Amino acid sequence: MGRLVFELARAGEEPRAAENFRALCTGERGPGLAYAGASELHRVDPGREVYGGLVRAGGGAAGASVSVFGGRFPAAGGGGAAADGWRPGLLCLVPDAEGRYGSEFSVTLSRKTPGTDGAGTARYAPRLVLGRLTRGFGLLREIEKIDAPRARALGGLRIVGACELEPDEDGLKVWPDGDPFSRWPNDHPQMGNAQYGNRAAAAQSLKAMGNELYGRGEYGGACEKYEKARRYLEKRFLNTAELREAEGAERALQQKLLKPVLLNLCAAYLKLDRPRDT
Repeated sequence: MGRLVFELARAGEEPRAAENFRALCTGERGPGLAYAGASELHRVDPGREVYGGLVRAGGGAAGASVSVFGGRFPAAGGGGAAADGWRPGLLCLVPDAEGRYGSEFSVTLSRKTPGTDGAGTARYAPRLVLGRLTRGFGLLREIEKIDAPRARALGGLRIVGACELEPDEDGLKVWPDGDPFSRWPNDHPQMGNAQYGNRAAAAQSLKAMGNELYGRGEYGGACEKYEKARRYLEKRFLNTAELREAEGAERALQQKLLKPVLLNLCAAYLKLDRPRDT
């Protein structure tokens, strides 16, 4: 389970669409008008979009995706592309065949224009851009890799909770076991590529959590912590002249810390009788 956090673009010509999405997240308009518990991520188009949010109040017919205003509505400005171009992590409303918008949304996975074929020819009415993803890029990529058979085996990709964050909340999730770190380091504001010391320290904490779980015989949980520590120790080195000295120190730190994490991970997988994962 993970969390996707979006920042809505309230300014502009589509306040009705932004309010529709916000109210569907909070569920404040009443039963049947909420994403949580009543919706799922129902389609993944790798390299293009993840689709979700089909809400059908009162058990409505397929395709009757509703809004908090009682039905689908046209875009005030006719829809359209993002002002600064398409990129991964844009939150959009998806129109029906008549160009109206309801509860269905998509999140872009690339710079390809959504709703077009391979040649760039429009297949659907334009997406309506509502905002952008600020936390959860790693989770978004995990979702992209889940094919339809695996999604069915998992019982679907459900939206189990949705809400509006308070102005002073940063969107970071503290896990039930007290783990304060995001699933992927780049989703944490102090764990960017240039802050490798912070990531190395986080990896050490995660390894310690894994060791504690391993000592209690909770090998599956230990694997999750060790895998997470491994992600925090990964880094894309640029190898430029000005960064050579700093990156040399980071490489040395990575080699020192990564080996025990991988050994512990292998030991936990062997305890689970999963040697192929080592």
